[in-house]
Amino acid sequence: MTPHRRYTAKSYLMLSIGFLSLTLGSCQSKREELATTKPAAVPPGFDVKLSAQGVTVRTPRAEFHLTPAGQVIGTLLYKNDLLTLEDAKSPGAAQILTIAKKEYARVVLSTEDASIHDTTGKLGLGKRVDVTGSIPGTELRETLTLEAYSTFPNLLLLSLRLQNMGKNAVPLEKVILQRHSFASPSTQGEKRLWTFEGSSLKWGKDEIFPVPAKFAQENPFGAPVRVKDDLGHVGGGIPVVAFWSHDVGEAVGHIEALPLAISVPVETTSERKVEVGVSIPARARLKPGDV
Repeated sequence: MTPHRRYTAKSYLMLSIGFLSLTLGSCQSKREELATTKPAAVPPGFDVKLSAQGVTVRTPRAEFHLTPAGQVIGTLLYKNDLLTLEDAKSPGAAQILTIAKKEYARVVLSTEDASIHDTTGKLGLGKRVDVTGSIPGTELRETLTLEAYSTFPNLLLLSLRLQNMGKNAVPLEKVILQRHSFASPSTQGEKRLWTFEGSSLKWGKDEIFPVPAKFAQENPFGAPVRVKDDLGHVGGGIPVVAFWSHDVGEAVGHIEALPLAISVPVETTSERKVEVGVSIPARARLKPGDV
């Protein structure tokens, strides 16, 4: 029996109050706790609701809503407020597949038929939701998996799996997922939007700065980037980009354990929005039945 070729991608969305340094400091302390403590049960406040309008995963700290079009909208629950950077209007497409040099920017998910599971792992106990759907114009079946864990109640993990249900091979070239449209950049005091760009592009280049009105950066990770100065090549970095204002912050990144060469491009639009997503050069040829 021939082993199936596997194409998976895992990314995350994290919500936080305050600056990135507070988020990273909190993550470090939680990792240390994992080495000595074991959660006994999923704490109260974890809930999943399914409907034709989407899947809503609620934790004691946050709410994540997956639409049938594949968009993930994160909201932080803080006291009596619902805080988010997400733009009410979806970006052009929540995900984009490139097959044989043609882009497929739609997905139709059966959110009301999703399956819900209790799960455990290194991040504690939590909930896992599997949602299946199709990509119009292709013979691919998609499964999105959402995971939320007790140790990080403001973090959502999203995994993508594709299966070729047709009779012909599918040359899958690139996948862009976790596309978000964030609040417009402003230079006005507390409403100013700041960013952390985790890629290593140039010696001495700032990683933290206010988002300019016109901005675009590819943010490659896991592959050497040739530069003109005496460094020759640069690369590495932290595969995450984050945005925050006075009230709330959101981070998007890549958490797959495999050393994949990816990018997390960021770009401001003419409508003064900030769009971000995780781009993965799949370069996979899926034969009939392959996953």
